[in-house]
Amino acid sequence: MGPVVGHDSSSKLGVLFVDDEVMVLRTLERAFRSEPVRVYTAASPEAARDVLRRESIQVVVSDQQMPGGNGAHLLDDLRREHPDKMRIILTGYSDMRVAIRAINDCEVFRMMTKPWNDEELRLTVRQALETYAMHQELDRLNRVSERQRRRLEEMNQELEAKVEEKTREVRAKHLELRTAYIEKASKFQIETFLGELNE
Repeated sequence: MGPVVGHDSSSKLGVLFVDDEVMVLRTLERAFRSEPVRVYTAASPEAARDVLRRESIQVVVSDQQMPGGNGAHLLDDLRREHPDKMRIILTGYSDMRVAIRAINDCEVFRMMTKPWNDEELRLTVRQALETYAMHQELDRLNRVSERQRRRLEEMNQELEAKVEEKTREVRAKHLELRTAYIEKASKFQIETFLGELNE
């Protein structure tokens, strides 16, 4: 399935739903029709990887168990290959071991059980998008801070170089004046001595 796109879709963040049941994907599309996001669907982990290669996706919501592959494996691959993307897992199982593995190994943002509540799922996706945006802003600020730190270091180095150059100039001038003074004083002493001899 392709994306469900509203107006001005280029400015919207992308959400990818992965489930082997077509009816589930259609239900998810309807649930997010009024949300300000670009919705993509994939019926298998491989189809999901294809969408991820082609589209800008910020949140991936994947079913846990699918004939074409394990959703947790997909999210784990996503964690390693695209750690900035938010990951949510849907499961029909209430096994806590599944939840613990998904949270610890895949570092999922949230785990939700089927059948889900539409409003709860929409809220969870909104929170995931907000967290993604917060991480992106933090990364941007860190990059700005790093650029400013490097520029400050460069400015300090430039200032130190100028101070060192000015210090050398002052020392050279001081030496020049000292040498001229000594030469003048020596000349005066010699002239005085010769004048005394001639008296």
